[in-house]
Amino acid sequence: MKYTLCVLLCSAFFVHNVYSLQGGTTVTLGTHPSHALVLVEQVPHGGTIVNINHVVTSCRIVLTANNELRPVAQFAIRAGGITFTEGTANTVTAIFPHPEFNPWTFNNDVAVANNFAFNFNVANPPIAPAVLNERVFGEQTDCFVVGFNAPTVAVPNPPLLQLVQPVLNRATGCNAATVHNGRVLESMLCGGVLGANSGICPSTIGGGLYCFGNFTGIATSGTGCGAANSPGIYTQVRHHVQWINNQLTRTQIPAAGPTHPPGVIVSAAVIATVAHTLLICLAFLITIQCLFNAIF
Repeated sequence: MKYTLCVLLCSAFFVHNVYSLQGGTTVTLGTHPSHALVLVEQVPHGGTIVNINHVVTSCRIVLTANNELRPVAQFAIRAGGITFTEGTANTVTAIFPHPEFNPWTFNNDVAVANNFAFNFNVANPPIAPAVLNERVFGEQTDCFVVGFNAPTVAVPNPPLLQLVQPVLNRATGCNAATVHNGRVLESMLCGGVLGANSGICPSTIGGGLYCFGNFTGIATSGTGCGAANSPGIYTQVRHHVQWINNQLTRTQIPAAGPTHPPGVIVSAAVIATVAHTLLICLAFLITIQCLFNAIF
């Protein structure tokens, strides 16, 4: 119960209840061919195509508030379109969440979805894999986050949007007490502006941040959904390139249901190690005592 409550409180704190990408501009066909619309029970989120049948997204959207892996039947992926209903629809066959994802801090917020193969050999709609970025970009580098607004009665088929997200200094620009107050970890990237009316929101979560065209970040949090002092927080792809590549050849499909809260497996291993060490020490002390008794 405490675990569930903590996750719910974190989710309520980090995201706004309005689904949108505030301040974005429409894009032309082919501008972001690796962007994927990831639907979770028809709720829109984002993803990035990294090879012919894998999409990188956020753990936050593939796990429930109880840290349980959702069934693959709840997911659908659409790619290649610049409006919400366009593009090629794909079902999902497997979800691989990062085993060390922390739902309290959003550390290691990366997951990989496996689906039927995309077709990279057609011009319309254009679909292409992203290039995983392994570089560090300096402050004020202009990057772009991509995503859809959720459909509404007024706009039933919203267009694909992009939003400029200048890289901000993590220590002074993002972790200040008036901004994210230390929540942006070293494995994360902070981008956007400190002013109001521009920022990422829930439907952008899981979507890609592109710097010089390369897949650089995974949208993990938009605290104020375009409010002042709420620049976007992104998981840095460069910290997870090896893990992502390892998922591309996995054949074992994780079952839906409970996953271990972070630290449970580690704690068990630590306990076992400590117990083993204590037994060795005890045996050593008994041996010394026996030798002492034999001598004296």
